[in-house]
Amino acid sequence: MVGSRNSSQQTKTKPMNAWWSTPDGTALVQGELIRNFDFPRLDSIPTGSDRPEMKIIKADCIILTQSCDLENRKVNEVLLCKCYSLRAICEIHQHYKDIKMREDIRKGNVYACCMLTSPDNDEDPEENLIVDFKSVVSVSREYLMQFIEINNVERVCLVSPYTEYLSQAFAKFFMRVALPVGIESFKKK
Repeated sequence: MVGSRNSSQQTKTKPMNAWWSTPDGTALVQGELIRNFDFPRLDSIPTGSDRPEMKIIKADCIILTQSCDLENRKVNEVLLCKCYSLRAICEIHQHYKDIKMREDIRKGNVYACCMLTSPDNDEDPEENLIVDFKSVVSVSREYLMQFIEINNVERVCLVSPYTEYLSQAFAKFFMRVALPVGIESFKKK
């Protein structure tokens, strides 16, 4: 079983690029990228059955649960979001090919996602990661730890302040409020 580490170990990392590092230890951390993660998804209840149909989905995901909650075992469930390379998400959503859309995502103006550099290739913009906040996954902490250990998952995580940047982007998406009546735009006099 994957063990925990103390706070002093949590800050020790091996640099990869300005945004990413390899954690020094075995505890889960916020901003950790879990590649090729297998997680269950309940889709529907087939006609004539009383049990939902479950599928196993394989996707790259990033941990959103706070590191302190993970380290101190204050949560049993870990919150993750799916993420894709920019190249891959353009195949799913054609409008992501538009340069204006890409710039809006890069600037943080598209609340449903967050752009991060790739831990593997921060030189190629097509390899930038898009975290999709509309694809939230919750799995048990033990399942995730076992998955990492059994599959010998390469450990890579965001470093500060990029971890907080991701967390803030998710918070903006999650807490957004649409007003029924807004304030009118200013007009030139």
